[in-house]
Amino acid sequence: MPAKWTSQETGSVVLQHNQRSLAFGHSVSSSHSFPSSSLGTQVFEAPLRRTKTTPSNLIRVTPYLTSMRSNDISSIDLRGYRKSDDVLEISTIQMYAAIDGFLRYLKIERNASELTLKSYSEDFGSLLDYFRDRVGEIVDPAQVQIPQLRGYVAYLHECDYAKTTIARRLASLRSFFRYCQREGLVSSNPAKVLRTPRIGRKLPHFLTTDQITQLLESPPANQVEGLRDRAILETLYSAGLRVAELVGLNVDHWDQDANVIRVFGKGKKERIAPIGRFAAKALYRWLEVREEAPDAGLKDVGALFLNRFGTRLTTRSIGRMLEKYLKLTGLDKLTTPHTLRHSFATHLLDGGADLRSVQELLGHKSLTTTQIYTHVSNKRLKDTYEHAHPHAAKNQRPAKGSSAGSDQGSK
Repeated sequence: MPAKWTSQETGSVVLQHNQRSLAFGHSVSSSHSFPSSSLGTQVFEAPLRRTKTTPSNLIRVTPYLTSMRSNDISSIDLRGYRKSDDVLEISTIQMYAAIDGFLRYLKIERNASELTLKSYSEDFGSLLDYFRDRVGEIVDPAQVQIPQLRGYVAYLHECDYAKTTIARRLASLRSFFRYCQREGLVSSNPAKVLRTPRIGRKLPHFLTTDQITQLLESPPANQVEGLRDRAILETLYSAGLRVAELVGLNVDHWDQDANVIRVFGKGKKERIAPIGRFAAKALYRWLEVREEAPDAGLKDVGALFLNRFGTRLTTRSIGRMLEKYLKLTGLDKLTTPHTLRHSFATHLLDGGADLRSVQELLGHKSLTTTQIYTHVSNKRLKDTYEHAHPHAAKNQRPAKGSSAGSDQGSK
């Protein structure tokens, strides 16, 4: 259903946008509810002021326009994208409504994580910056043209964004307009023709087994914080977890009898990850001294790894903790918590694990993502060649008196 403005008997102005309503009343207290889809009601509330100089296609609103009922979804801050001090075009509101609907779709139907929603929001913020600064106005999704999007790609290159960032933002655009096309907001997908920049795959940084041992043994075993940090590092390496997966662990996610942990990965996909005896021992020692804050919030109750206040650790806290031990051991400063995951996969392949098993352990959706580790695992490649090729066996030596030249001559 196309967007339209209708006047109500109450004097409010309503934008009906694909069964989602944006309400503008004479005062916040006089706002009204309107029917909406099962996704919930979206309502923007703001006093309405009309002046003789206000064009018919502009509505004057106050900064309170940002009071969007979107649960815990990170909303686009409309105040940063007003055309002027307090004027917002109808087409601009239609774009915001479409973006908000898309974010809701990702969260509710696609089960996207908060980090994914945050990334999409940042991508759309960049797009709105371009339309505001370069085009001069933020247009309705149906008015977006291919030349404008090509200009946006050029704008991203001018801003010196990495090719990976540009590729992700173009992927966000394609997904957004595909959603708009399905919802009847646009007739075609203008982002479909945009070419993604060629990205050279960077080889993942990893640590050797000796370096891993040095890092894991660096936290002091006679301090509570040291016991926690060793348990964190051991679990990251032993199970190959993402740092967000680690901080999301609860005590009851660890099956101590089977020595496996229940992990919730990207898109809240669940998988079972085994842990080794060293990680299990470190976890046992940590649980003996772990103290949860008595007033811990709902999200922190039962958290496996806690900070000094007794609440759940954050991903940034893990990064700062690792930096401390990198300085202590003198290891590569480029090492991050994700490096332990890279090291986990590389060492598994070096030890003879098959690629499909490593994919399952890492929780990768596609085998292509896991294949990057085959380029790093040179030791396994060399061992396979030496054991498989008849002319490359380790102990094979040319017969006495024979030479490469005579072999070639006989041929």
